[in-house]
Amino acid sequence: MPQSVETRLNLANTLASRLGQAKVTKNQLAIFLSHLRRHKNLEATRKLLENLPNSSFAQRTKSTRSQFEHLASQLGPILKESDSWEEAAWILGWAARLIPFYKP
Repeated sequence: MPQSVETRLNLANTLASRLGQAKVTKNQLAIFLSHLRRHKNLEATRKLLENLPNSSFAQRTKSTRSQFEHLASQLGPILKESDSWEEAAWILGWAARLIPFYKP
């Protein structure tokens, strides 16, 4: 069942708060949002989410791996519970806009 706009905004706000506190950047979240929009496939984006923390891309800085692991723990349930890729993209898009407000 599709979620109400208020429920989706609450999810986006909570996600942005958690990611901001973990020093995850808007650009790191945008990787998954772009993938989701391009492929229109929740399962493919979940696989990327699972694999990225262990990839060579995650070795760029000391904090990148932990940031991707935090992204995986926070985004996984949202991607799993979303009814469609559009709903998930809506939540991630708003979370990306809100992250800068939650930087420590």
